[in-house]
Amino acid sequence: KPRADMHEAGRKAWIKRNQRPTTMQIRNFSKDIRFSKDILVETANYLISKGLLSKSKIPVSSGSRRYIINFKPKHPDGRPFFNSAQLSSGYWIEINNSHERSIELAKMLLKEAGLSESELRLQ
Repeated sequence: KPRADMHEAGRKAWIKRNQRPTTMQIRNFSKDIRFSKDILVETANYLISKGLLSKSKIPVSSGSRRYIINFKPKHPDGRPFFNSAQLSSGYWIEINNSHERSIELAKMLLKEAGLSESELRLQ
C-alpha cells in the first residue's frame, strides 16, 4: 500500500508540472489561451490597452542582449527576433521562449508597468 501511495503522489506531481493553463487573468481581464506565447502576448496587449506600457517604455529589454518588445522585430545589436508576433499597438514582441520563461517575462512586464506580478493568474 505505501508503494502505491508513492506512485499516485508521483503521478499527481507529474500531471501538475505538465499541465498547461487554459485561461489567464489580469485584474478583471480574462482570456482563453492555447499556447505559452499567448500569456506573454496577451499580457503585453493588456498593458498597452490600459496605457501602462507606453511608447516611452519601448523598447523593453529582457537582458543586456535581448529586447522582449521593440518598435521593429530586432534586438539591440540588430539581430532579428527569432520568432515574433505583432502586438495590437504595432510593436513587436519576441515569443521564442519556454513556457516557464513566457510566464517569467509576463510577470516582468507587469512589474515594469507598475503592477504586482501576482496580478497574473493562470488556470
